[in-house]
Amino acid sequence: MARRELILHVGLPKTGSSALQSNLYENRDILASQGCEYGPIDTGTAMPKHQYIVRELKRGPLTQTRQAFADIQHSRALFSSEGLSNHLYDFKPKALREFCNLLEDVDLTAFIVLRDPKSWVRSYYKQAVINPYVAQVGFYATALKLSDFSKIPRIQALSDHKTLSADIASAFSTSRVVTAAYEKDWFAALCNCVQIDASAFTTLPQVNESPPEFVIEILRQLNAFKPPEPERAKWKVALHLFSQSNHTLLRKAATHQSKEAFDLDQHILDSLTPTESGAFPLPSDVLTRFLSFLEEQKEISPP
Repeated sequence: MARRELILHVGLPKTGSSALQSNLYENRDILASQGCEYGPIDTGTAMPKHQYIVRELKRGPLTQTRQAFADIQHSRALFSSEGLSNHLYDFKPKALREFCNLLEDVDLTAFIVLRDPKSWVRSYYKQAVINPYVAQVGFYATALKLSDFSKIPRIQALSDHKTLSADIASAFSTSRVVTAAYEKDWFAALCNCVQIDASAFTTLPQVNESPPEFVIEILRQLNAFKPPEPERAKWKVALHLFSQSNHTLLRKAATHQSKEAFDLDQHILDSLTPTESGAFPLPSDVLTRFLSFLEEQKEISPP
């Protein structure tokens, strides 16, 4: 009897993972018709991915992961979560051993999309500024500038392609680590790895639009005050509406908009400083327009 195959798409974050997950889930019947099953997804996440594997590798035991693997009906299966690389260095050794034992009779391939380090760090930095604070990560909701952010050991580790690939192979006890360049046709490379016909799938859409640079600088300055997340969410709503950005986290905050959304902390507003240069400039005229926008919105907001 042929051994089962499992392909684990591990990221990196900011390399099109959300678009990939949406595409594969929406076309899971096509995937299955070619002999590969898209594993049971995590219903608690915005994207149709397998975040429970990440969660359980960080905390143990692998209850949901074990059940998901048991439910697979096909000889080949594909699981995806960018957190498998993003949190690689957070996984408990005991949980990793349990994971490897669980797949002892399975041929495991880890697939990772790698991006030009400088470009990747810049993109990941923007996400880190916007993300809610997470104590275990340490650099979400960061107030660091890009130059200092890039020096964080975790960021340097994720940017070191050779070492990262070796660490993934070691963590998941597999010699089959397939890498693909984000700047090239990495989706075709994944389809080749999974042994499916890429032409059967639609072109990957852009799921997470990058926000304007001034939004990042305003949030970075806000983060220095370490406001509670509900307060940060109000700023995200205001910035989403002012910039008309379609970024996922900004758009998500706007779905919870209330009449207080534009009533931002005046002390912080008064502390905002224009920056005409640097990686993420905040021009003085843009800052002036943002402050005026807030005043206008407060005037027209219902009582």
